Amino acid sequence: FGQNRDDVRRSRNVQAGDYWNSVGRLTFPPLDSATSNGLGTISELSSLLTAGRLSKDNMAAIESAYKAEAATNATKGLLLAQQLIISSAEFHSTGLVKRTLEKRSEPPSNAQSPRPYKAVIMLMFDGGMDSYNMLVPGCNGASRSYDEYAFYRGELALQKDEILPIDASASPSSTICDTFGLHNSLKGVQESYVAGDTVFFANIGALNRAVTKSNYLEETRTQLFAHNQMQTEVKQVDPFLKSPGTGVLGRLTDALTALKFRTGPFSIEENSAPTLSGQPGVSPPSVIVSRDGVTPFDEKPHKFDELDVIPSLEELHGATGLHSSLFGETWSSSVLTAITQNKDMEHSLGSTTLSADFPGGTLSEKFQIISKLIKSQDQRGTDRDVFYANYAGWDHHRYMKNNLRQKLDELDPVLDAFRTEMKAQSKWDQVVLVTASDFGRTLTPNSMKGSDHAWGGHYFAMGGSVKGKRILGDYPKMLNDFPQDLFTLGPLNVDRGRMIPTHSNDAIWNAIAQWMGVAEEHMLDEVLPNRKDCGSPMFHESDVFDIPNYIRK
Repeated sequence: FGQNRDDVRRSRNVQAGDYWNSVGRLTFPPLDSATSNGLGTISELSSLLTAGRLSKDNMAAIESAYKAEAATNATKGLLLAQQLIISSAEFHSTGLVKRTLEKRSEPPSNAQSPRPYKAVIMLMFDGGMDSYNMLVPGCNGASRSYDEYAFYRGELALQKDEILPIDASASPSSTICDTFGLHNSLKGVQESYVAGDTVFFANIGALNRAVTKSNYLEETRTQLFAHNQMQTEVKQVDPFLKSPGTGVLGRLTDALTALKFRTGPFSIEENSAPTLSGQPGVSPPSVIVSRDGVTPFDEKPHKFDELDVIPSLEELHGATGLHSSLFGETWSSSVLTAITQNKDMEHSLGSTTLSADFPGGTLSEKFQIISKLIKSQDQRGTDRDVFYANYAGWDHHRYMKNNLRQKLDELDPVLDAFRTEMKAQSKWDQVVLVTASDFGRTLTPNSMKGSDHAWGGHYFAMGGSVKGKRILGDYPKMLNDFPQDLFTLGPLNVDRGRMIPTHSNDAIWNAIAQWMGVAEEHMLDEVLPNRKDCGSPMFHESDVFDIPNYIRK
């Protein structure tokens, strides 16, 4: 099934049975006549594809569709029969299917939710963003100053004319410089920060428990400095696997579903596992939406066909009895649900237009889809949406400054357009975007003018309800007593500027979960199983969000 049946390289329509450009083909030859004895052909296919488990009712349904198609084109009939069989529950499970010969009940309609809407978007900087060139201290002279930063970073340091100044005097920690700067590619982020819509988090990372430079290797379960392990930890936020197989957004969705919110978990383009994975059967399954939008399910098995395969699928996957295979029932239910969801999603996204002028590029296309999904939340009937978007290409072991600038030049206008669109939708106060990455990077350069895998890094959250124009957390000392001592590393500096985080990833998600509506301590413990043992204080909703604005909304 599907609509991509043209060979676009040679502009040739691919007809049924035309294998001229394929890398393989189905070579099954039926022993009987294609039109005179359909049951024999279906019986042969059942033996080959389902070990003879195809039920009598399903065999009859496929035989009927086969004969109708084979009457005019034997090849099309044979291909249709094979397509229907491999869509069947018997092909996808090993039990016996016993249908009741009744149609499945229609899924409930997506009625508009009466509760206020909220959404969280997790934007993953895949590869390890060098965030020490995103957020830079601006004070002069002493520890945690621009002078210390420039000395320690060496050739990787941003020059002052590459920095956009921001005022951090409203930040709660007295250990942080009152003046900071952003990479000058982040003009839109700076504007959002000055408007009070963006907050930065300093020195955040995977933290299993309280550690020091002398014991961090022994006390840390997460395999540090490795892409795969640290990406998994950022997505799970569960280092001791107290809730195995789940991710932080999946557990958040489960908690919201338990609170009777109507949830919609979405990943844009990529498989988000384990980020959006929750406990089985608790929340609606996450949906992967292409950045190109929804590809509609094509009910025509072959190009230019008049045949509609939907009735045959509805018959094959009709209601089953108590003694039917549970696995087969799950498959059949999922098939028809997916077709219905595909139709609904195609309609809701296809009828949704945006106001903002988004730039080109892959990331922009992802945020356009997120914007359309947010705008269509009434049609979809949700009041809590959770989005995961991956943005790759941050592993800058070579020429970090130039490569980072290219990435930020692409990122900033997309975030600016998204902010504009959310304001046009009157949803900016109801949305929060939070960034994450595998890890921070070394402050000292390598031999290729790049930076290497490290630990703690800096991130930000933006949205209309964010209590912005502040930096939360603690920007770490690079050296212990700069400028008097230029050699002794700071208390969190393991080596080369690999910083032990002062706040764990749990801290950010604790505040996000509270803002989304998870208030009870035991439920927060389910969302963040290690939050009380991670060795880090938590950020709370009142730290990150403007509570009066939140209550008003």
